[in-house]
Amino acid sequence: MRQFKADLLARENAQMMRMAQQWLELELGMRASFSDLAQDVYTRREAGERIDRATLYRMERYGRLLRQMQAVIVGQYAPYVAAEVAEQQRRLLRSGIDDAAAAIQAVQAEKGVGATFDRLPVEAVERMVGLTGDGSPLLDVLRDAYPDAVNAATNVLIDATARGINPRETADRMMQAAGGTALNRALVIARTEQLRVYREAGRAQYMESGLVRGFRRLATHDIRTCPACLGLEGEFYDVASPLRTHPQCRCAMIPVVKGYRELSFQYGEPWLRSQPEATQRAILGKGGYEAWRHGVPLSRFASITPNQTWGDTVRVTPVKDLGR
Repeated sequence: MRQFKADLLARENAQMMRMAQQWLELELGMRASFSDLAQDVYTRREAGERIDRATLYRMERYGRLLRQMQAVIVGQYAPYVAAEVAEQQRRLLRSGIDDAAAAIQAVQAEKGVGATFDRLPVEAVERMVGLTGDGSPLLDVLRDAYPDAVNAATNVLIDATARGINPRETADRMMQAAGGTALNRALVIARTEQLRVYREAGRAQYMESGLVRGFRRLATHDIRTCPACLGLEGEFYDVASPLRTHPQCRCAMIPVVKGYRELSFQYGEPWLRSQPEATQRAILGKGGYEAWRHGVPLSRFASITPNQTWGDTVRVTPVKDLGR
């Protein structure tokens, strides 16, 4: 399963690069509008005009930039990302089924014999995980990045102008703020939704086999792993229950096959204790590291937040709450 995850993340990294490159190309087309607006606002400030949101709303150049941002984010980038994610979801759906079947067979192989089981048809799983042909549910969520990107760029413009920062640097900061908001939103949604489909396809295959009674959480063991996932590593789920996750969660599911000895693997707490102090601090943060070093178990770093729409969500317990 760790090898499956490594292969999955390698393909994901290539996709993230494509998405970032696509955004940068679109962003370049807006550079002149950002620069013109920053110069216009700077000139008005130098002439003694008060620069606030009311002033910006009256400016033609501000309205022009907003229309261009809407055309780029809503009209171009969101449809591109939705189509990209929908295509990758279908690939990962197949991989999820294949990898789950391979995991069952790997458990059976320890005894040298194994029962046969049915493989799920792809079409059935597509309906189960809620895939659509055009990625429309994702498209609606991605379009929500537009107002956030506008607010981020506007806040930077007002702040930079008040500080007397030159127009060129102001325009660069505005682009970074808008681009960071839109691109980061797209990357988070892509990672989260694609990995969700992969896991749910695998769980559906576990259920279809009739051989799997449940599964255990397998966290990623690297410096990017969140303390909550490490703290929950090894927890058991009934096969009918989806894995509780968080945005961009990279955890996988080890099947517990009926009639076979459970596979053993190193859980998060002993793994973290075997790492250098620098790695421990990087994962837990300063306050978290001190709490853990003084006896707070890693399991306390995980909290569960109920959500009627997305189901129970895993989050990292705030440091101030670790001792409670």
